[in-house]
Amino acid sequence: MNTDRVRLVFYIFVGFGVIIVWMAFKYTVFEYDYYRKLADKQQMITVKNPVSRGTIYSNNTPTGVFATSTDLSDLAVDPKGVGSKEKLVTFLGDVIFEELCSKGFDEQCGEDVFEYLKQAIPEDTTIITEENIKTRIREDVLRKISKEFVDSVIVKENLSEEEIKDTMPLTE
Repeated sequence: MNTDRVRLVFYIFVGFGVIIVWMAFKYTVFEYDYYRKLADKQQMITVKNPVSRGTIYSNNTPTGVFATSTDLSDLAVDPKGVGSKEKLVTFLGDVIFEELCSKGFDEQCGEDVFEYLKQAIPEDTTIITEENIKTRIREDVLRKISKEFVDSVIVKENLSEEEIKDTMPLTE
């Protein structure tokens, strides 16, 4: 009677062991691709954190905005702000051109620019020069910042330190 009980416990442990080995084998061999993709996805996820703390107002007279929450790695334009619109249009046109044509002025650059401008590529490609494209971009930027009811427009995300320094003269 005692040996029957020992055998029963032994077979139960062997059964659990076989189940554990089978499950490990199933996950590592049969379902390898699924779990590999799942692991890669969990390790390489990009999360944007759109948290804003809001605006802090001053209690002192005159009441005004003391501080605002902003993501300093993005460039946004307030067209009603103080500054030279001509300098701003030139600067933003150059930034957009550099972003779209970072690998140099070629056919892909022209396609990217016309896609950005939401215009059809002209039949006569001889008129697609670097200066012509920069002029079209500047006209588009001027049109966008001349709108009456625009708060801000994100032009470029993740500015480098050098690009942030380049924008400082535009606020003068």
